[in-house]
Amino acid sequence: MVTVSVIIPSYNRGHTLGRAINSVLSQKTQSFELIIVDDGSTDDTVFKVQSIKDSRIQLIQHPYNRGVSAARNTGIRASKGKYIAFLDSDDEWLPQKLMEQIHAMELAPLEIGGCATGFILHRIETEVYESRSLPKIQNWRKYLIQGCSLSPGSTFMVRRTCLEDIGLFDEQLIRFEDWEWLLRLIHKYKIIGLSNPLAIIHLGTWPGVEIVNTALNKFSKYIEHSSSLDIPEKRLIGISLELEKAVAVWRNGFRLKGGYKLLAIFLRFPVIAFPFISRIVLRRIRRWFGWGIDRSHWKSSVVVTVGHQMTAALQSNSDLSLIASSYAVLTLDELKYSLKHHPFSFFQRYKNGILLVDALDSCKRSFVLSLILRFMCSESIEIRDLRNQHLPLNFFKIINFSFKALKDYFRKQKLLNELKSSCQALLKVTKPRYLLNLKARPLYLRTDLVFGVRAGGSVGHIAGVLNNLDKFTGTPIFLTSDLIPTVRKDIETFQIPTEDLYWNLPEIPNLAFNNRVLSFSESIVQNQNLAFIYQRYSLGNISGIQMARSLKIPFVCEYNGPEIWIARHWGRPLRYERLSMLVEETNLRCADLIVVISRAIQQDLIKRGIVNNRILVNPNGVDVTRYHPDNDGSIIRKNLDLNDRIVIGFIGTFGCWHGAEVLAEAFGRLYAEGIAREWRLLMIGDGNTKERARSVIKQYGAEPSTIFTGIVPQEEGPSFLSACDILVSPHIPNPDGTPFFGSPTKLFEYMAMGKAIVASNLDQIGEILQHNETAWLVKPGDPEELSKGLLKLSKDPELRFRLGAAARCEVVDKYSWEAHTKRIIDKLITVTT
Repeated sequence: MVTVSVIIPSYNRGHTLGRAINSVLSQKTQSFELIIVDDGSTDDTVFKVQSIKDSRIQLIQHPYNRGVSAARNTGIRASKGKYIAFLDSDDEWLPQKLMEQIHAMELAPLEIGGCATGFILHRIETEVYESRSLPKIQNWRKYLIQGCSLSPGSTFMVRRTCLEDIGLFDEQLIRFEDWEWLLRLIHKYKIIGLSNPLAIIHLGTWPGVEIVNTALNKFSKYIEHSSSLDIPEKRLIGISLELEKAVAVWRNGFRLKGGYKLLAIFLRFPVIAFPFISRIVLRRIRRWFGWGIDRSHWKSSVVVTVGHQMTAALQSNSDLSLIASSYAVLTLDELKYSLKHHPFSFFQRYKNGILLVDALDSCKRSFVLSLILRFMCSESIEIRDLRNQHLPLNFFKIINFSFKALKDYFRKQKLLNELKSSCQALLKVTKPRYLLNLKARPLYLRTDLVFGVRAGGSVGHIAGVLNNLDKFTGTPIFLTSDLIPTVRKDIETFQIPTEDLYWNLPEIPNLAFNNRVLSFSESIVQNQNLAFIYQRYSLGNISGIQMARSLKIPFVCEYNGPEIWIARHWGRPLRYERLSMLVEETNLRCADLIVVISRAIQQDLIKRGIVNNRILVNPNGVDVTRYHPDNDGSIIRKNLDLNDRIVIGFIGTFGCWHGAEVLAEAFGRLYAEGIAREWRLLMIGDGNTKERARSVIKQYGAEPSTIFTGIVPQEEGPSFLSACDILVSPHIPNPDGTPFFGSPTKLFEYMAMGKAIVASNLDQIGEILQHNETAWLVKPGDPEELSKGLLKLSKDPELRFRLGAAARCEVVDKYSWEAHTKRIIDKLITVTT
């Protein structure tokens, strides 16, 4: 006879279901049956189950998604065991779990209806495993009324006779269904707990506040009409639900608001709220100090990645990918998050450590990072770069870093004073006028101290202008802090060295780079006949205007946006904001020509007193010979298993202004309604808001229909876009209400591909695209509007073709990089005549 029926409900969890099944099949007791209920999955769940050949496995399929309660109930009705145990499809059991629970239940009297166990909580974001032993609980009823922290979906075993008595799970509840069921169970039966952790709960990102509130409100209505609870108990649960709402606000990053709500509830109901809040506080203290951390799952070595596009580098570089396969890999942001939440759990956590940077000579904060790595690792640590150069970090090297950091700190003030004096001297002199000789060679200057960037709008813009300059001037010279892969190979390129640039201090390297550019360029330009200097403006840099004044040639400043505003609103306010503002003013007032990408930037400069006739509004462009409808996306469709599905595409660096999370929300809603189950969302690229978008997708359960490719090289971008049917530009307005000043490069790439576009009707985007003529425009930042636009185009292939063809004609006629560069030269001729 079967002793235990194990029930695993699964909905689009093919990627984790195999782990759960194997943990059941590996149990020390073999007297069980395994019932897997596929709740209308659209991924490879069924294939994964059928590929495991075991007579104890029974697969039941729902024709459509009915929810976890219905799936568990289906499994219960089909079960034959004396006991029933539940396991969520993304969790797993330790081998002795069933054996210990069966033993405990066999010895217990019939009034004991179920058995819970402790568990190990795996926080996926930080790769930390916390051991959650079950405390000795005398009054289970009181404990569960204050909240459900047992994870019963993966730790609980119940007698079949109890289920027949109290009923099954309530299928109307989407969340907290196990809590409601447990409250019914303890109304008639007692339960016991095994303190040892016998399950592993894999916890990803927390659900959004709106999702939790909706579920809690629905749950509270069920509690109000419950016959198994008296009035004081209902009141207690009501307060617990309010506490859960406050915690949801806190967990989703609204610390002040969440803390205020918790404090307000505590002041109103201190006796009731104290156990709940103290439990949260104690867990945070335990996590902060690393108490209860399970170290058996940790890898012995770690790689901390610092820089851009490291994920792609780890995959493409054979030596680095070999290291990454056996090392734990943490990005710098992940490391900061982990150290903030549980710093002492990382003390001597690993044996060996590698700090992976773009280049050894430009490692930011090398002293601080080497100390952190030493704190984390007990044996060898080193710095390694993408060229496979490495530097062992022994005691003497760290001491050397400390002396260098001190030296940088004490000499920085001299540097700041010199830069301030240089700016003031440039502003005092009346701007001279120089003759323009277009037969001479222009010098293009790129001074951003950002390394390893191989894709994105900046890469496209730099290559677009550089590759077309010699159609109107002499052959350009390119001075750059880092190589750009799509710049023509025949263009003479010089990489400016970046070693010893105050790398231990924030922002100072950008200011110190001025002197490095001037000294390095001196030997290059002295024997050259230069037409003008064209600089892509970077924060804190005046080397372009200094060189132009020295050589007595015109200076063109490409100004793509207010860097100081960007730092203040989309990052952190600059430490040397006033000096950076002075540098920016110096560039703008001394330039012969300022090239901006939008009218919003032009209007801002005019308000700041810049003469309008020196400003050229020149939107971004595209290489129409590289981005075109004839690009072959069939290989991408085959590799990503897109088949004949409708593919929604987005490409970008996932900046705060891109609105990737709005697209994720729109797609998620369509998926939840059953409309987009057969579609695919292709999110191409990487950046700050990628995890936010991924979290939204997960909340709607749309992971099976969503592909995050990570960064793809710029030259491979057209193939990925060609694999899509609809391309989306979901940009959002500026947070302070100022006009959107961007000119999205992706927009012009989309147009050149001849694909149908759904885009935000936002400033320049709405000026370039015409609704229902070259694109389908929607209200910016509105997921509902965006989802309607996607639905409209998905149903109308003729409309998609018409919009795509019209957009291609428009971009070829007006927005090629050649036309963009010609406008710069024409305007430069005008302002220098």
